[in-house]
Amino acid sequence: MPTRKRTLGDLEGATRLVWKALKRAAHAVFQGATVYAKLHEVKELRERVEALEEAIELRRAI
Repeated sequence: MPTRKRTLGDLEGATRLVWKALKRAAHAVFQGATVYAKLHEVKELRERVEALEEAIELRRAI
């Protein structure tokens, strides 16, 4: 049977591992959110570029 000290040590180690895993998971979620935001930013910028290109074409046609 494990001693009380060993049991507490195992519990502390397990707690540390759980927190480490949670930190990694949170980091991955934040990275995913950042990528998602960047993709939407790129989409908006592409739409603005297309609108500007259309405006340039209209001016050239005049």
